[in-house]
Amino acid sequence: MGSRGYFDMASMMAHAERMTGLSDWGDGDFRAPLDLLLNALNEEARLTPQGKARAEHHLDNVLAYRLRIFGDRDRYPGIAEQQIRQPLFITGLPRAGTSYLNAMMACDPGNLTPKHWQMWCPSPPANAPAIDHSAQIERAREMMLTEGWQEPELRRKHVYDPMQAEEDLHIHEFSFVTTAFGFFWDIPSYSAFVWTADHGAAYRIEKLVLQALQYGTQNKQWVLKTPDHLSQIDSLLTAFPDARIVINHRDPSRVLSSTISLLAAHRKQFGNHPLANPKSFATGLVEALAMAMEHLIKLRSDPRKDKQFVDVNYLELERAPMQQVENIYATFGMTLPDTVKDEIRRYVAENRKGKFGAHDYALAETGLRRDEIYERFRSYLDHFDVPREPEN
Repeated sequence: MGSRGYFDMASMMAHAERMTGLSDWGDGDFRAPLDLLLNALNEEARLTPQGKARAEHHLDNVLAYRLRIFGDRDRYPGIAEQQIRQPLFITGLPRAGTSYLNAMMACDPGNLTPKHWQMWCPSPPANAPAIDHSAQIERAREMMLTEGWQEPELRRKHVYDPMQAEEDLHIHEFSFVTTAFGFFWDIPSYSAFVWTADHGAAYRIEKLVLQALQYGTQNKQWVLKTPDHLSQIDSLLTAFPDARIVINHRDPSRVLSSTISLLAAHRKQFGNHPLANPKSFATGLVEALAMAMEHLIKLRSDPRKDKQFVDVNYLELERAPMQQVENIYATFGMTLPDTVKDEIRRYVAENRKGKFGAHDYALAETGLRRDEIYERFRSYLDHFDVPREPEN
């Protein structure tokens, strides 16, 4: 173990310790995946100079805040006393409206939905009212600008705002076991590791971060979201056995082309070469998502487990978003006040799809045919009665 090259583990960890004045990294589970990540960046990514600088900036932040997460548990003993009860996770196929649904749920002030700045810069505890968080927010804004998160091409495909509710996948970065890094950088050896790795460490550190974010607030109902939970349902339920889970469904042929389009924008953002073999990537993604859905069907065949889930269809979410939110609240026995309904209606009116430009994508760009995708997803499409969408 011991990466060497532009990205060097020993020097980056030492730099983080100097930046923070801290040295407690928590358990050592993160070291092996961090080493794999840095070696892959050195040997496979072929980043431009700007891409290297952006990657270094991003990883410096992750390392420094991992130290601060553990430092805060000593500084604020009440963090460890926080109980995370019945967190609600929004997941399902990528590009199936999970961000849209999450933003609507965030309109409810009774829900805790972590904002981008709170996950990138979670220390000091980001919901503690007696603490001035302006420096953390400014740090997140600086990251957005320095790392290209506001570039128009990317913004057309997904809106990134430091003050907006965002994917808790960003919390998993502190474990260095996350698919996020394989989305940013062309690092096939690390990505292959992540797809087969035990993600227990990612959910263990997520629980620590949620405790820190809950510290200082009276709100206790967590709403979290990332499509990546779909492939890690077992690890999620191990860490949060009483979790309530929303599954978003969509025609997988539309999901696939949209996902690869977003990946290409992130790869460009971080200075990678264009995706060399879109078909190979698409084939691997089809297999991973189909297997995840087959496992979900098997898991939910147990009526006791199935009670923890509710389903949302993408087309119905687009057609009648309030109805989908109401169904989630009713299924899980949550209260939805009229004032929150009004806020959701306002959000929907002001944030329809395409606000920052149309996100154009076509299945032909993946090199796969609709019929072969449908064949691989046949059990999923039939089990959940997922409607097919026109290609364009």
